[in-house]
Amino acid sequence: MKYVISVLAVLAAPLIYGILCVPSISVLMSSNADLLNDMGGTYDVALTLQAELLQLIVLLMIGFTVAAIARFKPMHHVAAAVLVMMAIGVSVQMSFWDAMLVWHHFVFFTLIAVCIPIGGLVAGKVLKPKVLDV
Repeated sequence: MKYVISVLAVLAAPLIYGILCVPSISVLMSSNADLLNDMGGTYDVALTLQAELLQLIVLLMIGFTVAAIARFKPMHHVAAAVLVMMAIGVSVQMSFWDAMLVWHHFVFFTLIAVCIPIGGLVAGKVLKPKVLDV
């Protein structure tokens, strides 16, 4: 059962991102259709920063959730989730490299590398007495 929980904890990362972040960014982009380019991205700085803020919030939640699900060695699972999200992110960012501002792609990977672990650390501080020591 421990291995099933481990797999579920790591797979929660792309699942949560797909459920929360992708639709949110789609709504954000479609509500600013006049700022979109032909590839579905944007070169507008303000719109890009709004998308980055959405990603920051969701990635913190992902780290928290992965650590809360994992229970046993939660930060190892958080690190695995970061690697999974990076692997998926590389293919996604390559597919629309020209659609967004170049710095967006670097910010995207930085947010994954920083926010998911921070979310995991917060979970460790908040949930440790209640959940993580079980």
